[in-house]
Amino acid sequence: MKKNIVLLLLLISFCGGTEMTEGSLIITTNTSQDTTTNTSQETTTTVLEEAIPKSDNYLDYRDVKIFRASTISDEHVNILTKYIEYTEQLLFKDKSVKRENLYPILVVQLDSENYESAIDLEKEYCEYLKEEYPSTFNNSRCNPRNHNKEDDGSIGLFTDGGRVSGSSISGTPSDRECCYLFINGSFDLSWDSRSQAYVTIHEMYHIFQLSNVVGFGYDLEQKITGKRIGNDERDKPFWMEGYATYFSHLYYSRDINDFSHLQNEMYGGLFSCYCGDNQPTIKERYLSGPELYNVTWESDWAVGYQVGAWFIAYLTNIHGEQTMYDFWINSQTGILFPENFQNTFGKDYITYEEEFRNFIINSSEDELMSILPNS
Repeated sequence: MKKNIVLLLLLISFCGGTEMTEGSLIITTNTSQDTTTNTSQETTTTVLEEAIPKSDNYLDYRDVKIFRASTISDEHVNILTKYIEYTEQLLFKDKSVKRENLYPILVVQLDSENYESAIDLEKEYCEYLKEEYPSTFNNSRCNPRNHNKEDDGSIGLFTDGGRVSGSSISGTPSDRECCYLFINGSFDLSWDSRSQAYVTIHEMYHIFQLSNVVGFGYDLEQKITGKRIGNDERDKPFWMEGYATYFSHLYYSRDINDFSHLQNEMYGGLFSCYCGDNQPTIKERYLSGPELYNVTWESDWAVGYQVGAWFIAYLTNIHGEQTMYDFWINSQTGILFPENFQNTFGKDYITYEEEFRNFIINSSEDELMSILPNS
């Protein structure tokens, strides 16, 4: 019961993404925030490597800048930088990755408990864009033409209705946009440093996913990545978020050499309600609702994320991690999600979802948990 309470505290609210420019792919992660007093801000910048064309080493392209709220601790920033680098080493080393599409990454480490610091950071970030990337500044919310400043001075970039924004990835490097914008929330490290770690992995996983489809245009990117399937214009979280959710917990468990983390998170993501209002469990809502690929953010985001993670675990157990990785490398050709799924996994996604649903229905808790790795 205790582990479920912790999950509910972490994910009691769902925060939307932050636009970098109009038309950006926006990937969101659910975190809880509160607000308190005002502050100023500081900036921490990673060591930048010169971009060397046609290199097989992602470090030759590495361009990461970190903005931090002045109230955020060094411990937060140390966790952030550690798990950015950890995920880079796991996902960016493969020679098949389009290294030229991985950077620049602008990272904003917010203090979820301090609203004023987010307003200050909006000002600092926008000044940086204006100086370093004026084209992106003009297209972004930083441009006064593109926002209505609130009475408190906020512009809705790292703020949302009087609260600090949640974690998200928005933007892709392009003619209109300089960079990925990685917004990271903060957690109470006295009892929940793990969330700071795996949320960072989660968002970095999205950068890996998106790097494979940069340049195809917004609508086509949506259809390649499985956010939209066919002519359905509703965004679906199950595929992109399922991947990022599952592998963030798996990678973190490997890093700390404690697979009880993966077990607990995946258990809670199926057998708790992942909410604060005593809804049925995620499993019950999934089995009484539409197919996983028809679940939207609006209809039941938690089912999309958490059952999506179980669907990824199910496929990984059958095909192995390399095949799961290969799906995203294959997407570099511009192949749409249905065809890429069929080619990669040998069956169409509709058939596999039916088999997965039957697995969830007919398996005991022990049988379900047995598909999760312990190494």
